[in-house]
Amino acid sequence: MLVVCGGFHKPALHALVGAAGAGADGEPTVPVPDTAAARTGSYLVPFSFARLDSFTGYAAGMPSPAFYEEVWTHGDAAAERMLWRAVARLRARGQRVSTADAIAASELAQGLAQLRGHRVPTRCDVLDGLAGALIKEALRVPPPWSQRGPLPAGTDPYLVEVLRAFSGEQRGALAAGTPRPPLVDDIERVCREVSVPLDPEQKALTLDVYDREAVERRTVLYRLLWLELPGVELVTTADLRRGRTRTTEAWRTRRTDETTVAMIERAVYGATLEAAALARIDEQLRMADGVAAIVTSMERALRAGFHHLVDGLCAAAATAVAHEPLFANVGEAVHRLATLQATEALPAGHGLGALLGTMIERGLFLLEGLEGATAPLDRPTIAGIASIRGALDLDLPDLEFLVAQSVGVWTRRLAAERAPPAVRGACLGALWTLAPAPDHVATAHAVIRGVPSPLLGEMLGGLFALAREAARESDLIDVVDVRLGALDDAEFLVTLPSLRRAFAYFPPSERRELARHLLSRRDAGTAEVQDLLTPVVEPELVAGVRQLEERWFATALRYGLIAVGEEAS
Repeated sequence: MLVVCGGFHKPALHALVGAAGAGADGEPTVPVPDTAAARTGSYLVPFSFARLDSFTGYAAGMPSPAFYEEVWTHGDAAAERMLWRAVARLRARGQRVSTADAIAASELAQGLAQLRGHRVPTRCDVLDGLAGALIKEALRVPPPWSQRGPLPAGTDPYLVEVLRAFSGEQRGALAAGTPRPPLVDDIERVCREVSVPLDPEQKALTLDVYDREAVERRTVLYRLLWLELPGVELVTTADLRRGRTRTTEAWRTRRTDETTVAMIERAVYGATLEAAALARIDEQLRMADGVAAIVTSMERALRAGFHHLVDGLCAAAATAVAHEPLFANVGEAVHRLATLQATEALPAGHGLGALLGTMIERGLFLLEGLEGATAPLDRPTIAGIASIRGALDLDLPDLEFLVAQSVGVWTRRLAAERAPPAVRGACLGALWTLAPAPDHVATAHAVIRGVPSPLLGEMLGGLFALAREAARESDLIDVVDVRLGALDDAEFLVTLPSLRRAFAYFPPSERRELARHLLSRRDAGTAEVQDLLTPVVEPELVAGVRQLEERWFATALRYGLIAVGEEAS
């Protein structure tokens, strides 16, 4: 007989069957791996009720461990105690749970227990009672406790908080002197030395990428980030694109149970933070496929302070980019490299500038071959054009040659009727922002007037992605307004979804300004800006309903159910 069980069950089973039940051979022999080929070790890790809860995805866990802890310690009173604990948690989260609702939940749980033949309310009785008394609308998904597994998407927020109360807040702690891998001690030491908080309370950090005093802290944070430690989060990065200059990074740090466990698990990479981060980056580099993946590894290495890897990574990236078939991948690599060159203190004689020039040339070559006169807007492609445009603001070798080459490709793509309309718009935006001139405005007017109406939104999306501010400050919006006003209902409904996506590039404050401008242009009188910015339903739904109405009226006219002109009323 073979029994597969947890460690706590094993001695109990031995006691039940007696000493003779262990077999004549006693304990099985544990194979020892070859020390030259494997590193082994065992360490205790602290656990919490939250990690034991099967609702968090732990397949071997139990649902709602805090409930069963109450059953163990308080017996029949556990159900009532957990019900009021859930009510208290909801109130602490700012939810209004009246005393009447709480009493109703308790009575409903008692009634369900009697109906189901339970001597006292069980966990599901209490949860059903809370759901029945507190949830006033229909549930989008079945209650999570009706099935085994993690919380399904769409679970009601009330139920999420109730289940967290049933999960419990208890956390285990290791006894002083419990052995642990040296990586944990080194991480804690390094974080103390550079003043990177790693505490149970969440802390926020804002670091300027140009601040020399913040170099060590950024290096440590990036090494922790590349080790993928839970609780270390890069919230916002520096943004050095034209018109969006932000030289600071925002970080959040918090030490949780998962953080400590991850530290112990990452000990296989090395005994120190520096060694572990380097080994992790090296592992990812060996698995990298394509220029974008290699440049991602290069970015990680440089931000983590491993500048000695630059030369080898530059050579690998140069080889990979020569065979890269996708423009979007080259565009992503250009963006990462340009950001690195603009924000990192690089070693003397680094080859990033030359590599960036090589990537720009390859990207322009691939851009020239993009076809599809009716292709929808592809955001990675447009982002790639924006990356090349942004890189031309840097101090690069052969910059004049790269600028001339870019202008030539963008001009040809703008004029190419077989090019995707969003690409044509993005190329116009790149030309407009690279060297603002009156002829660019005239070109924009001509393109907007000439593009077929179903493609207008896609072209505007590409244009706004690169030259939103320039377009807003010109009279281009008036030209677009005139063009849209000339469309009939059917054409406008076809164009509407792509137009909405295009104007999503404008932030809310700029959309309000555009609304004010359009109202003043039409002398709209008492109309309010918010009337234009707050649709009753989604525009796509309105468009679909209008098209359906037109088909209905056409059918009614064909069969004589209505007279000509009645559909307008």
